[in-house]
Amino acid sequence: MEKLENTESTPYVDPNEIKRPTSFKAWVENYWYHYKWHTIVAVFAVILGAMLVFQMATKEKYDIKVIYSGPAQLDGGELEKVSNAFTELLKEDLNGDGKINAITYGEYLLSPEQQKALEDEAKKQSIAENTEYVFLYTAENRNNALNNTNTLVAAGEAIICLMDKYNYDILRSNNAFATLEDILGYKPDFARDDYSVYLKDTDFGKYFESAFELLPEDTILCIRGKVVVGGDREYEEIYKGHTKLFEKIISFEIPK
Repeated sequence: MEKLENTESTPYVDPNEIKRPTSFKAWVENYWYHYKWHTIVAVFAVILGAMLVFQMATKEKYDIKVIYSGPAQLDGGELEKVSNAFTELLKEDLNGDGKINAITYGEYLLSPEQQKALEDEAKKQSIAENTEYVFLYTAENRNNALNNTNTLVAAGEAIICLMDKYNYDILRSNNAFATLEDILGYKPDFARDDYSVYLKDTDFGKYFESAFELLPEDTILCIRGKVVVGGDREYEEIYKGHTKLFEKIISFEIPK
């Protein structure tokens, strides 16, 4: 093969030599060409991480977390009224953020029997009024509400529970609740079983009746058993705060 000589007129260029950009613009263009998708993914990851950190830092923290699960449909304002009743009784900042607050999660949950009764009533009403029959609650709605409730309770995210017997029995069979004896050291005379009382039988429920006016008469009050979390001190303090509030609820007497 003829060897090329390196002369001024025809300089020899090694084909294996990597051509490097001679200007910043050329460098950027070269970089973007080779690493465009790497850069996009990296930037997306950084932005997503920053958003998650921001959300965690600005997320509202609540001293008390309650769940209502049952046939009452509670909107945001009505759930806030329930939360305010617990907040008013608490009177203590448990998480040290300078606020005393509670949150109530609400799940519209109908048992199959309740669903059928309401569906039959809707049919009768449509016949009487000569209107089209409409009843939107389905088995899928029930399963979703059950899953949401069970997830919150199982994870210990919601500790104080207000619920219908249907969901209570399901969770009770899974050993979700603490006994009254474990929490209080005794079983109240008005207890409905070893784990619960009816909200209406407590002076707390009677005194804050306006907050609970949409809840059925047979709404059950109970507390989640402690979730085993490997000695998490923060969770231990949170759970301790909920048990103290539960004690206040059971022992509460209407002011004279």
